[in-house]
Amino acid sequence: MIEKDFEVIDDFLDQELHHEVCEGVKSLYDLFLDSDFNGNEFISLGTPEKLRDKNMKTMPRFLRKYLDRVIEKEASLFFQNVLYIRHMKSGIPWHVDSQIKDRIEESGLFKRVSQIQGSVPDIDLICVYYPFVPKSLEGGTFKLKSQNKEFEIDIVPNRMIRIKGSVEHCTSPIKTKGEDYRISMVTEQIKLPSIFYLTIIHLKQIMNLNQNTSDLQKLDSQYFLHPFTDLKALQKKGARVITRAEGIYLWDSDGKKILDGMAGLWCVNVGYGREKLARIAFEQMQELPYYNSFFNTTHPPAIALAKKLSEVTPEGLNKVFFTNSGSESNDTVLRTARRFWRLLGQPEKRIFISRMEAYHGSTVVGASLCGQSYYHEMDGLPIPDIEHIECPYWYKNGGDLSKDDYGFKAARALESKIKELGANRVAAFIGEPVLGAGGVIIPTDTYWPEIQRICKKYDILMITDEVICGFGRTGSWFGCETYGVLPDIMPIAKGLSSGYLPIGGVMISDRIMDVLIEKGGEYAHGFTYSGHPAACAVALENINILQEEKLVEKVADETGPYLKKRWQEFEDHPLVGEVRNVGLLGALELVEDKVRRKHFPKDRKVGEICRDICIEKNIVMRAIKDIMVVSPPLIITKEQIDEMHELVKSCLDLTAEKLGVS
Repeated sequence: MIEKDFEVIDDFLDQELHHEVCEGVKSLYDLFLDSDFNGNEFISLGTPEKLRDKNMKTMPRFLRKYLDRVIEKEASLFFQNVLYIRHMKSGIPWHVDSQIKDRIEESGLFKRVSQIQGSVPDIDLICVYYPFVPKSLEGGTFKLKSQNKEFEIDIVPNRMIRIKGSVEHCTSPIKTKGEDYRISMVTEQIKLPSIFYLTIIHLKQIMNLNQNTSDLQKLDSQYFLHPFTDLKALQKKGARVITRAEGIYLWDSDGKKILDGMAGLWCVNVGYGREKLARIAFEQMQELPYYNSFFNTTHPPAIALAKKLSEVTPEGLNKVFFTNSGSESNDTVLRTARRFWRLLGQPEKRIFISRMEAYHGSTVVGASLCGQSYYHEMDGLPIPDIEHIECPYWYKNGGDLSKDDYGFKAARALESKIKELGANRVAAFIGEPVLGAGGVIIPTDTYWPEIQRICKKYDILMITDEVICGFGRTGSWFGCETYGVLPDIMPIAKGLSSGYLPIGGVMISDRIMDVLIEKGGEYAHGFTYSGHPAACAVALENINILQEEKLVEKVADETGPYLKKRWQEFEDHPLVGEVRNVGLLGALELVEDKVRRKHFPKDRKVGEICRDICIEKNIVMRAIKDIMVVSPPLIITKEQIDEMHELVKSCLDLTAEKLGVS
């Protein structure tokens, strides 16, 4: 019986092992070495090679022979980590029930699956570990039987498993919601929780952290310097610990479900939990985890992504330089534009014109291009040859002008600045199609065409910063398309990979590339991780998802208009001075006096009050001064927009109550 059982198991090894089955295998070695298992009952855990060699003397012959076959067949990806538990009193049944068998056969995953029955006298458990806990089982507590002894496990929200009590060995079915899940060799591909109760705990072990929120906050305060954070205030209250995410929702370390109205940081366009993107990263890291793009080398993921970007970006933008972030992209933009003019014999064209309220990153160049003094105060920015003009902020600056008339006026501030500086000294104008971190400031339809006219008239490069607006956010693939203009250079990031891996880029027009190629010689600029293989592979698949699921079209035709409709209902709220929307971007400007467009005094920190209430109500909105903004994942549904609307309304009402506004 023993030999027969293991021969049947061995049949799995004779089949082509699909990557879906093998994805993301995690080591549990350290966990079990450090565990409280009784050494007489627990033998070892590790790769087939380690397991066999370490236990050569004590391991039964048939099991050693079996592991030899595993190793011979080079099935280490499938059996990346094997747990071998020995219990001298009795064995366990190996079982693949008929339902599981039928589902495997239907899937075509394996050509042959046989019923595995019977007891293995000296072996309690030998199995393979996979890192994905079935989502249907998350958040529950389940009882397992070990012989006549019961113990409990918690499946905590971060997909880690907490075992309660002493575990001698694990044998029994796991029952939940009327379904009977048995120990088997079946895994994620057909959505069955094979031996899930010992999975992913390794992540916790690697991090050497327990999941107590208070302890995590203390460690965070002690070791982690947070970006854009009041460090003293954070020390007092502690950070919110986010542990997992799915769709448009987050969960924190206390198990609270949170609606993410900001898509992370304007970036998770395809939503959280895309296992296909995780698998793509895993596969690429196995194939080629890293190589640089210096020294006349390249690799397929970078090539494929570059080609795809030339297809989805506006006409004439056919070359991409890869970066790791929007900040790096804008550093690249400045150096490339200045290089272009130098090669044309006009080195004096160095000045960049940006706008007030703009955000273009937090590096020295990026922060210099930003249009808020807040970004400059830390280290005496901006650097020389960067100027700022008025942005198209009608609510604040438009006065009695119509929005269209004000759009022309705001655009012509560029022409005035060019004349003031001298066109022979101005290299480029840079602007976000919609100012994101400035408060979702949405230009009128008259603004961008006039900007383009002025740039062409004075031979100034026009740069549209698509880090936030790109990849469907405005209802077009790129914000410049929403406003009907064509840039010379276009930085991208965020939605390029939906935040799954860090990657950015700069799309460069044929006009500029022709000069760089013919006259430029060496392009002396780059980053170690420019065109990182895994990041490129993930970004490529992310774009495929956007296309296949028609998410950009969905924003344009369905969810964008619906968000605008629901958002307009806030116009009557006593705190809201202006409502702004384009695509899946929205802003609510909180004011003291709606009629006079009068803002609250800065020291009242109304935006922060509302933001903190949002945190309490489990919705993520960003406060930019006294402007509350949203930028949800593009997968959001109408029903979820309704849910978000109700949460926002509740937060506005509570803010008004706290301020004494009615």
